[in-house]
Amino acid sequence: MEAGSYGHLKANLVIPQMWDAAIEKTCSWVPGDGPGILVFGSALNLLLFSPTCGTATLARMKKTVEEDKRRTYLFSVSITAKKEQIAELEAVADNLITSHSTKCPFRLFIRILRMKDTTFTSEKVEVPLKPETLAEVKEIADHSRKRVIPMISKI
Repeated sequence: MEAGSYGHLKANLVIPQMWDAAIEKTCSWVPGDGPGILVFGSALNLLLFSPTCGTATLARMKKTVEEDKRRTYLFSVSITAKKEQIAELEAVADNLITSHSTKCPFRLFIRILRMKDTTFTSEKVEVPLKPETLAEVKEIADHSRKRVIPMISKI
């Protein structure tokens, strides 16, 4: 794990021990006053593609969410990649948003399934992004499928 300038940290979260260390390090940068710390995780499915670390990483994520009540965790996950494993994480999350997309035309949707201590709508909502922003999102998703997942699958 390498700390860069304020607000930047490089950590290989595929390695289960890095999960807690990265959270503790980044949370130490946040002042103690205020409403608390929200830990947001996105595209967590990618961490589960490692054949050697995926199961342990999932166990570490679940343990953190179940046991660390000092913080609030908000995870955004795909409902397709590693569906069975993500269902385990979904079951213990205080807050849960799912996302999915359509291919032609490319459209992105989110749905809030659970939010701790607040009211919310569970309606599926299209994310109102400009076409060029959606193209960037699609490019990142394609990059993950073609490059990141195969790379993680080798770890």
